[in-house]
Parts: sequence; structure tokens; C-alpha cells
Amino acid sequence: MNRMILLFSIALIAVPLWAGDEQVSLRSVANIARMAIGPTCTDPDTSSVWTFGPPPASFLEGGTPNQKILARVWHYGWALRTRPADLATIRATLVDFIDRQQRPTSSGGPLGHYATTLGANEELTSSHYQLWSGALAAAYLYAIANGGTLTTTSETSTPETQVRDAVRRWWSDEQALYDQVYTNNQLDAPGARFATGFPTTGALLTNALRDDVYRLLRGLSPAIVRGCSSERQVTASFVLQALAAKGVPRLGLQPAGTPPAGYVAGPKLYDTLCVYRMGQDWTLYFPTMRSVTGALYWVELRNGVIRRATVPFNGVKPQAYPPGVASRVVIPGVVAGAAACPQPEAINQ
Repeated sequence: MNRMILLFSIALIAVPLWAGDEQVSLRSVANIARMAIGPTCTDPDTSSVWTFGPPPASFLEGGTPNQKILARVWHYGWALRTRPADLATIRATLVDFIDRQQRPTSSGGPLGHYATTLGANEELTSSHYQLWSGALAAAYLYAIANGGTLTTTSETSTPETQVRDAVRRWWSDEQALYDQVYTNNQLDAPGARFATGFPTTGALLTNALRDDVYRLLRGLSPAIVRGCSSERQVTASFVLQALAAKGVPRLGLQPAGTPPAGYVAGPKLYDTLCVYRMGQDWTLYFPTMRSVTGALYWVELRNGVIRRATVPFNGVKPQAYPPGVASRVVIPGVVAGAAACPQPEAINQ
């Protein structure tokens, strides 16, 4: 039964503005998550037939950081349902890939979230957040369901504790970052992987998926209800909502933000992020961004107006604050050579 070819039919809810290996991988990650949630879950993409199987070998050999994490999570989800002889290797590869972002491993680290090597960094990405969050939410679901279907006792009964706990560490670090940068349940963040001409006004200023994930991580209701047959781009949201429906602690983080025993959670970013606040005004600023594509260095809200750095960066910095009135929070980058945060009155220098 586990080796049966499974076909899903789907009605595409939203046509993505991108295409490539990452969308093929995300579709498989989402569909294996649907299999773990239950038989009533269907893939809404009717543009082509999806077949259950492992990722192509080429997907595991290269690619961008988001393509790499998606392929490894897909491989792990497939392996739990088929039990190949190399399951232990597939599992260990995924654990190392996740853990190197947050603590020392055989492959180096910590490198910060959304980074996979010293030269590949997608820190605090908004444009590719659906890929990373979908992969890391699905990995947790796969681990606790252990190749079967999610139950109310899955989180405590699974033998797949290595992946379960690696993912719990990742999400506890992610929530620790969100706790410091969110304002009114919304985050309009700088970060890597922004397209040139990314919107500077309107609804796309914030990432609605990330905003809902943050609510769900804290045990709150999402702004948008998602079912397990929602489109692949919101995999993280429908997985978290499926966990809640089964009474499973949100990614095992109970109470909110609690990592596995013995692990101290904290924001993990490749580069230093500077957070400034003065009344209702705020600025989020990466003084330096290394090894990124499409770097968006800063976003600010001043006098009710949101402004962003240009992509590509033209060197213009955010507005300075009057001396002695703004607070400054430094979120240190974890990779050697990360920048320092200037004082609030000097951020434009």
C-alpha cells in the first residue's frame, strides 16, 4: 500500500509568479503532508497529474538553499512511507541540514536560518518564505506521523525524535526572532531574495502567510482559515491548522516558544539585524548583507509612511532618529564578521 502510486487532482487557486525545481518540490512536500493529515485532503492543482515518488537525484545534488531544503524534506517524507534501506542516511542528512542553521554540526554552523553554507544565505526572506516555512512545517508533520496518519498522540509516540526535535529547535528560534520584530501581528521585513521592483505600497507590503504562521505559533487563530486542500503556497499554514485540529501542540512548542529540553532558543540570522523603535515609528535594518540574492537592506515606518531600500541597493540608508529618543535592539548575526548596529541618530551615515 505504501508503494502504491497515488494520484491527486487539483484546481489551481493561485498561479505562482515563479516556476522551477522549488515548485515541483513544494508540490510534493504539500501532497505528502496531505497524505499524513488524512484521506480527505486533495491537491487543488489540476494542471497536471502528481505521482508519489522520491525527488530526482539532481534535486539533491545542487540548487539554491530553498531548493535544497525542499528536496531533502520531500525525500524524508517519501522515505518514511516507503522505508528504503537508506532511510537512516536520508534522516541524518535532513537533521544535519536543519541543525547547521542553528548550532554546530559536522557540516559547520551555526549559519543562521535560511542559510545552508557560508556562501548561500536567504536570511529573513519574504519572497521565498512559503518555501522555507512549508518545508519546515511539513518536516515536523512527517516526523510525528512517522509515515502514517496524524493522530492526537503522534507528537509523543513517534520514534522519529531526531527530526521532530531538530524542527522544534528551528521553529523555537524562528519564533524568538518574530517576537522581537513583529508590530501589531504584522511584519514588513527586509531580507534576501527580493525581486527588483518589489511593491513599496499596498497589501503586498507584508507577508500574510508569515503573519498567520506567527499567530499559529502562539496558539492564536489565523487571519485566514486554511484546509489541507489549500494551495501549496500556504503549506505551513494548513499544516499548523491541521495540528491544532488534532490537539497536537503547535510544532511541539508548549508553552509557546518552548524548545526541546536543554536547548536555549534565540534568533538565528546570518547577519546582524538592527531594530529601532520610537513611539509608532520603527526601522528594521541590515547594515550588511552577505552572500544574498536580491538584498533588501531596510524597511521603515516613519510618520505613518512605509519606505523600503531599493533592490538592487542604491546605497540610500534609512532615516536617522533624533538623539536620545529611539530604542535600539541588536539581533547579532551568528556568522563571523557580522556588522554592528549604529546608534539611532546615525543609521543614515
